[in-house]
Amino acid sequence: MRFENQKEQLIEKQNKAIAKQKTYVYFAIAALLIATLFLILIYRTNKLQKRYTKNLQAKQEILIQKEAELCESNRTKDKLFSIIAHDLKGPINSFHSLMKMSTSVSISKEQYISLMPKALSGIQGISELLNNLLIWAKTQMDGIVLEPKNIDLHDIAEQSISVLTTLAQKKEISIVNEVPENTISYSDKNHLDVILRNLIGNAIKFTNQKGEIHIKVEDKGDALQLEVVDNGVGMNVETQSNLFKTKYVKSAFGTNNENGSGLGLSICKEMVENNGGKIWVSSVQKEGTTIYFTVPKESNKIDAV
Repeated sequence: MRFENQKEQLIEKQNKAIAKQKTYVYFAIAALLIATLFLILIYRTNKLQKRYTKNLQAKQEILIQKEAELCESNRTKDKLFSIIAHDLKGPINSFHSLMKMSTSVSISKEQYISLMPKALSGIQGISELLNNLLIWAKTQMDGIVLEPKNIDLHDIAEQSISVLTTLAQKKEISIVNEVPENTISYSDKNHLDVILRNLIGNAIKFTNQKGEIHIKVEDKGDALQLEVVDNGVGMNVETQSNLFKTKYVKSAFGTNNENGSGLGLSICKEMVENNGGKIWVSSVQKEGTTIYFTVPKESNKIDAV
């Protein structure tokens, strides 16, 4: 009986020890679960923090880039308006002086007749500059609105040439339209008109007396490549590399001292690219310049005209 009592006490003691060990195990498991959950929360928090930090850095980089672009844009605009003010001041003052002199007896009819062509040339330059300035301002405020349709490039070239014929005749420059009839492009008609007028106008400015300008087109498979070719003064490599960049816009004078701000070429680049093309230049000093730009081919869309 004593042995049985000792046995029962031992069994009870062992059971209590086992129960105590189980309690420790349960506490350990609970602590492990809590620690695991804590570690998971820390991991997720760090992951979210890294993601938010990365997004914040990306947004910060975008803001820095936008700020740099805005500063560059402001510098470009300041420079542009400075050039415009300079280019407008000279011809307007000259025309004002001519008008003032014409009302006095100090100028003869022969002198007036000799001065008038120069004054008219200055006014023509002002008109062209203001037209480009209005187009540029509109694109800056509203963006370039694209209304593409099927148009005949031969007709567009003819219209641009007809507008600039008077300027070309003053320098006895011949402009040849080599674009075949019914060469159709799916582009914005107004944009193509502005592009060709600016390019042909520039070619006239920088071509000497009795020079030649040719408007050509080549089929490049997926696009049409238009070319405005002149045998004028040409340009150096540095001028070519900066030709279509607004921030490098600068005033330049043609072979007959015609005014030019370079703004028209920046407008051409924007409009060509918005029509899905690209523009570039090839030039040799004292031999001539060729401006190339591409436009989409004819579209078979139902709404194309």
